[in-house]
Amino acid sequence: MFVERFAGPFEDEGKPTLVMVHGLTSSIALNDKLRFPDWRELASGYPLVRYDSRGHGKSKQDHLPESYNWENLAEDLLSLCQALTLDDIVIGGSSMGAATCLHAVVKGLKVRGLVLAIPPSHGEDRSKIGRVYKKFSDILEAEGQRALTRHWSRLPQTEFLAREFPESRDISYRDFEENTDSLSMVAAFRGAALCRFPAVDKLKGISVPVLILCREDDPTHPVESARYLAQVIGGSKLHIATSADDVRQWPELVRSFLDELEMNLDRNQCVEQKESF
Repeated sequence: MFVERFAGPFEDEGKPTLVMVHGLTSSIALNDKLRFPDWRELASGYPLVRYDSRGHGKSKQDHLPESYNWENLAEDLLSLCQALTLDDIVIGGSSMGAATCLHAVVKGLKVRGLVLAIPPSHGEDRSKIGRVYKKFSDILEAEGQRALTRHWSRLPQTEFLAREFPESRDISYRDFEENTDSLSMVAAFRGAALCRFPAVDKLKGISVPVLILCREDDPTHPVESARYLAQVIGGSKLHIATSADDVRQWPELVRSFLDELEMNLDRNQCVEQKESF
């Protein structure tokens, strides 16, 4: 697994490490090209760990669809935290990465907080996107990366991206053609088509603070999914972006979220100290 770690002086200050997980077809490198948002901004105040998920970027390729089940990806996250001996963490992710984080917490990963950016589709919407992913995998398997990006280019761009960040298509498609292992991504699409959120009773059992970030006009990551999670997970905070500037402010929202977690910990420690006298 390819891992990138920004440590800085903060680890000696008792700050939690933020572990960020990317989405399907993405990678650390693509995130850095798009900078939408630029999660690296968080490294100026907190230890930051990012990694390429299996079959993506510089991590090991994997051609088995079941490997890309969100529960299995969550096991990768748990293994990473154990290997790096990270015991005070906040985890966050985008799309597939957000779902990975949910499953990791349900599996017992101890975290101080949770950041869910553009949560993926849920319920009936998930069934629809599953059929779309199946078509993507068939085109990719039969004709290769360029055929799939040509297919994508014929689909209408969402009004939000067409208005706010039209160049994102060219950047993403070029990266997909140049840096994607076809067999891994065929498996990833087929595995993703079968994925689901944890059961509602498991989600209701999440007791740590949760920040949920989404944007309007995103059929693959509908606002309804974010609202569902905000409703089910008690005490969640939901922010809906309506512009590119809103999205680019997400790192600052996460920073504020982390700062609040720090202040709450300090208050709790003060209370414990007073009670001990």
